[in-house]
Amino acid sequence: MLAEGIVVALPAKGLFSMAAVLVNISSLIENLADGWTSEFALCGAFGQLAPAVLEILRCQREELVRLSPEDASHAALLVFPGFHLFLENRFSQEEERESFQRTLCGLVEERIVKDAGFPVSVYCK
Repeated sequence: MLAEGIVVALPAKGLFSMAAVLVNISSLIENLADGWTSEFALCGAFGQLAPAVLEILRCQREELVRLSPEDASHAALLVFPGFHLFLENRFSQEEERESFQRTLCGLVEERIVKDAGFPVSVYCK
């Protein structure tokens, strides 16, 4: 998943002391066995990817806490770059875009945010 460019772990050190991971939806689709067949296939693939994304965020956060133990409030950020463009290209109807966005956000909440044990902000741009 890292080699395919689906998931990109951003450096955990720096100005904002934040664990951050990018999930590239377009690369995820390119790596589906049958390509884009439906939103269900994409959600299934993301569901399988979610534990690895969460593990990367946990490892980054552990490193931040190790480097700066006095600040245990290190946040995490999960970014879906190009998400709105993806929605516009894949779904012709606004209600379809909104429905898929709700579905994916629900999956992210269920598989990552709820299980993280630390704050995770999700940004779909």
